[in-house]
Amino acid sequence: MRVFISARSIDDADHKKQVEALCKAVKNARLKDFCFVRDVEHYERTFDDPKQKWDRVRDEIGASDMLLVDVSDHPTGERAIEAGIARAMRKPIIVTQKLGTTHKQLFDGVAS
Repeated sequence: MRVFISARSIDDADHKKQVEALCKAVKNARLKDFCFVRDVEHYERTFDDPKQKWDRVRDEIGASDMLLVDVSDHPTGERAIEAGIARAMRKPIIVTQKLGTTHKQLFDGVAS
């Protein structure tokens, strides 16, 4: 099973560690990890055309069996859109967060 890992698009060492930890957790579960930020954008903004980017995101979510999104930092933008795409495609959505953090209820309604 291929898991689309929805992650923040920021290029810093702490962010990369968080993404790699999520990817490692997916691998440890014997699933195939895919993270758009890491595998397509290589932690940089590479798309000049937002429509082209979102078409590619949609295609990658479509090629995945489920979506994993961490909500520890209160996402609203891109990760909310990715969750919406996955929901529209009827893909299971796994929502994670760090212990002791709260999140916006936006993701409660889509979590599998």
